[in-house]
Amino acid sequence: MLDRRWTLALRTALAVYLAAVLCLTMWPSLEQTAVPSWAEAVVRAAATVGLTLTVAFLEAASNLVMFVPFGVLVLLLWWGARRRRAGAGAADAGAGGAGVGAGRAGAWADRAGRAGAGVDGAGARAWRLVLPVTGAACAFSAAIELAQLVIPGRMTTLQDLVLNTAGGLLGAAAAAAVVTAAGRWTAARSAADRV
Repeated sequence: MLDRRWTLALRTALAVYLAAVLCLTMWPSLEQTAVPSWAEAVVRAAATVGLTLTVAFLEAASNLVMFVPFGVLVLLLWWGARRRRAGAGAADAGAGGAGVGAGRAGAWADRAGRAGAGVDGAGARAWRLVLPVTGAACAFSAAIELAQLVIPGRMTTLQDLVLNTAGGLLGAAAAAAVVTAAGRWTAARSAADRV
């Protein structure tokens, strides 16, 4: 389960990330050219070391990569919040009115018991969040694309929406895979400690 420090770090990272994306995507572009100068510079730099890149590829890749952190951060925060709520519910039920500390110990023992039987369900719960997180990435990207309709020098494309959504999906899937692997590692470690 994510402790408060990790939750604060993830929330801070998400806030910084969202601010950066909004600045990058909402700032009016004074260049009215079809090719951004950064893309031309990268293509020229790649050519000097023998790589063949196109501006279209760079723009597509940047739209995909830009939303990977969205998927990772949102999934981890959402998963952590669900784990905390589930732990609190189990703690209250396990306490039987005996107090918060006893309930948390009961919830911990319950999770440890499930972990000994295999993965404690954390991975499965994380994978169930991949689709909703992908939907959130799609909604955030759609809001950006709609706002860009009225921002001077910005262009709205369906390709950006699709690639941003795909980036959110990749990030969420990567985070779910890490949560699953961590759950399996913890389960194996718990089983080895009991032997």
